[in-house]
Amino acid sequence: MNIRALSLVLFALLAGCGASSRPARPDDTQVVAQWRLKSDGGWFWSIREFVWENRIDSACGALCNFDGNEIGQGKVNLFLYTEDVPGTVKMLVNLESAGKLPAGMQVGVARYKDKARKDWDYISVYPKGSHHFDL
Repeated sequence: MNIRALSLVLFALLAGCGASSRPARPDDTQVVAQWRLKSDGGWFWSIREFVWENRIDSACGALCNFDGNEIGQGKVNLFLYTEDVPGTVKMLVNLESAGKLPAGMQVGVARYKDKARKDWDYISVYPKGSHHFDL
């Protein structure tokens, strides 16, 4: 690993120090930020994703809970839980608009089919005009 790569790894690790979203709540709704992978970026992709996660976690504050990620099938999914879906989507869109998240983000919101919130599908809410969202 060269010095530049090592510096990026160290920066990514330190960038998350102190970041903290609020705890999850039982009535929260799942919101998913998603990007399609253009290629397998290997370990460098993981560093970039770690930085995005920390930016989202810091921006969540009392608004939402950042829960984690899933990478596979050509997509990166970052999972959030919130009682304020419009506010959370706006926060994600603002981060993308400010260049703090990569362009091309799609956002889906869980549509629960039962009161226990054990069965759901997703509706696409961003970008406007997108009609399909799938993990």
